[in-house]
Amino acid sequence: MTPELFKAVVDVNAVGEELGIRVVLVGALMMEFTVEIRPDYPPPKRTNDADFAAFVKDWADFERLRAALEAKKYHRDPRVEHRLTNTEKTVLLDLIPVGGGVAEDGKIVWPESKFEMTVIGFEEVCTAVAVEVREGLPKVPVITVPGFALLKIVAFQDRFEEQNLKY
Repeated sequence: MTPELFKAVVDVNAVGEELGIRVVLVGALMMEFTVEIRPDYPPPKRTNDADFAAFVKDWADFERLRAALEAKKYHRDPRVEHRLTNTEKTVLLDLIPVGGGVAEDGKIVWPESKFEMTVIGFEEVCTAVAVEVREGLPKVPVITVPGFALLKIVAFQDRFEEQNLKY
């Protein structure tokens, strides 16, 4: 993992804590943090993005999180509503709001683009394990390997249905 990506994970976690918004690392980067992968396993595929579930009360809560990250020099991606990048565009942060008034019936409808995203299973699998990423830093909540697999299956199903494909 690059130092920039590591910094981004720490920044998102710190901002979440400051705002009282629980954030959980849910994407492929979790493989670099989890204690469930044995040291003799092959190293995880490198990624330059960090995907987070953000447990918010409403869209205003989500906007507070995004604005606080923008204050730390992360910038909105004009094409992808849930994405922030660092100034050099070497790090991608995907923030997925979960809970309350943003994800009724397991779906998010993004306010600007009206893009629909399924978040079924997030609340169930984000009973995350807090992992110490480095001595002296706060622990980062990270999804479990089975939880990650479940979210991948749901995402696959969602994309499959979106494209009107048949099994």
